[in-house]
Amino acid sequence: MNQQVLRSGLRGGAEFLLVLFFVVVGYAAWRKGLFPASANGYLGGYLQAALAAAAGALLVNLVAARSGRPGGAALVLGFLAVLGVAYYCGLSALAAAALLLAVSWGVGSLFHTGSGSDPWLTSLVGLAVVAAVVGWLLPFQVHDGRIHLAAAVLLVAWRREAVLEQARAVAAGFGQLRRQHPWWSSLLAGVAGFASIALWLPSLNYDDNAAHLGMVGQLLEGGYYRLDVSSQVWAVAPWANNVLHSLAALLAGQESRASMGLLWLLLGISGAYRLALALDGRREVALAAAAVFASHPLTVYFGSTMQVDGCVAAVVLHLAALLAGRCDLSRGALAIGALFGLLAGLKASNVVYALPALAWIGWQALRHRQWWGLARLVVAASVVGGSSYFYALLVTGNPVFPLFNSIFQSPYMPPVDFLDARWRAGIDASLLWDLTFHSPRFGEHAPGAAGLAFLVLLPGCIYAMSCSRAACAVGLWALASGLLLFAQLQYLRYVFPALALLGTVGVVGAAGCLRRAGFAAGIPLLAAANLALVPTTIWIFKENPWQALLLEGRGARTQLVAEMIPQRALIERYLARDPDTCVLNSDTSAPFVAGGKGRAHSMAWYDQRLKLAKEWADEDPSGERWREVLRATGTSGIVVPAEASPGQRAAMQALGYVPVDRERGVELWSLPGNRQGECRLGAVRDQARRILQRNNR
Repeated sequence: MNQQVLRSGLRGGAEFLLVLFFVVVGYAAWRKGLFPASANGYLGGYLQAALAAAAGALLVNLVAARSGRPGGAALVLGFLAVLGVAYYCGLSALAAAALLLAVSWGVGSLFHTGSGSDPWLTSLVGLAVVAAVVGWLLPFQVHDGRIHLAAAVLLVAWRREAVLEQARAVAAGFGQLRRQHPWWSSLLAGVAGFASIALWLPSLNYDDNAAHLGMVGQLLEGGYYRLDVSSQVWAVAPWANNVLHSLAALLAGQESRASMGLLWLLLGISGAYRLALALDGRREVALAAAAVFASHPLTVYFGSTMQVDGCVAAVVLHLAALLAGRCDLSRGALAIGALFGLLAGLKASNVVYALPALAWIGWQALRHRQWWGLARLVVAASVVGGSSYFYALLVTGNPVFPLFNSIFQSPYMPPVDFLDARWRAGIDASLLWDLTFHSPRFGEHAPGAAGLAFLVLLPGCIYAMSCSRAACAVGLWALASGLLLFAQLQYLRYVFPALALLGTVGVVGAAGCLRRAGFAAGIPLLAAANLALVPTTIWIFKENPWQALLLEGRGARTQLVAEMIPQRALIERYLARDPDTCVLNSDTSAPFVAGGKGRAHSMAWYDQRLKLAKEWADEDPSGERWREVLRATGTSGIVVPAEASPGQRAAMQALGYVPVDRERGVELWSLPGNRQGECRLGAVRDQARRILQRNNR
């Protein structure tokens, strides 16, 4: 009886705090101007689209219910989302995503992932294995799009029964959710559809254009990856996501970020759904949790970039859902090992997320004497996640290059530990509040980038952890991992996986203590508020690029690249005219050479030797040092910023370079057509060729 009274009091207190937090956080967000009314028309357009979608969903669901076919709105909203991706990204991107999904089902179904396995978990395991196979083969010149397309089609044909079984399971599950929970499924479809608008954009992100697209371009251009750590210090960093994006590009025949972006979005949504279902058991609660995840401003942001933290969140959510049930290593060791390997292959710091889960699995294995299963898990994780670490060790002598180089002392970097001092402000008692209301302290964001869900749902999270051992374990795992990561570097997107876990637990707790009507009203409002904060995540969104896309169509993508990253536009236009030449980007504030397919080099810190060469050359106003640098590199074209040094301009004029293109104040200078350079850097720095030639002697 006392326990019942205590539980009732706890529930009532949590309900009161949830309502209080919702009101206080919402009011504070409004008063502090978090909702970006000035984001170039974003908020007005968003509200119009949201109201139109809500009215349309209401009408369609009412008509469908009367006709005896409930849940029609979810189908319509989902179709519109797919249509938007197909139009703005191209049918090739959508086809590549569908083929990759089929391949992942074909491969993943070879591994046991538990009784009644979820198709999205199967897909995740399959993608992990595919990324591993391609990752180990990166230095070998076998990556022709036709070869990969033929291999993918043959694999799907071989595994067609398993692929069709997974596809039927997805269709049946979606249909069941639409019929049984038409309003919640409509909410999820609408929110997920809105989250997919980030896929419409070309690759505008800084890191994508400075680093991530390098592998994509090299595989498209030459059929192998150069392992060129001299030109790009992150060239051999964990690369599973870059590998999958490169594979999508090979299948599509061109850069196709939206293909894997769409799959990662679906995998993250399904992960939140599966975790909530494992913790609560009610499908409407799982749909609500998935909608909250999809509405997070950073979820939308990760659709616009190849950065890995959104992918990590998807893996962690699925892993948490898997571990919340019974973990059977006797049959599922290889699949679970593949997930841990994927975590390692995505990012070295994921060890913080992996170790607590591995410790729990190891303890369970010891209790149940599943020694062989544990050994297979470790081997699978090592094989799936080990390729980048192996090649990093082989090329640089440092398996986690460029990290911890004070220990490994690779000659390709100074012997110091790589750490961005900008994000070392420290942690204090106001951290949870500051993540949302002072987001600029923790990344290149505006206030609001962390969304409102975590703060609003905090009482629900505590309530769920107090009522369920599984929820408590997941919550503690997320808190411990997130705080440990944040203690090292106070960078918001690095802890997004922890926020995704805690947000899902919070939705489960809110469902347990709120009245049904309050929950049904609060979750859609929370999701709507989250989506209103999308422009706070990155300056690109603040410019509302969707306005140009909606007004001018898909042709605006090219114009967006020219406006926001003119250096890339100049390099692409130059190489399109002269594909056998090479380009030197001397604009160190915008080192966007990754789209140059291995024929463009930056003088920013990503290329340590060229960085030092530029600093040395800029000291000489006569231009003599710059002439030495340009002769040594054999470059034909040079991206020249407005603030180029007098020595650089003097050297270019003396050697005969002339301006041939200009975009947004940035110029591209080139040698005349009969005096093209020799592109010495690419051949000298091709580590893959060097290693293979050495082994063939």
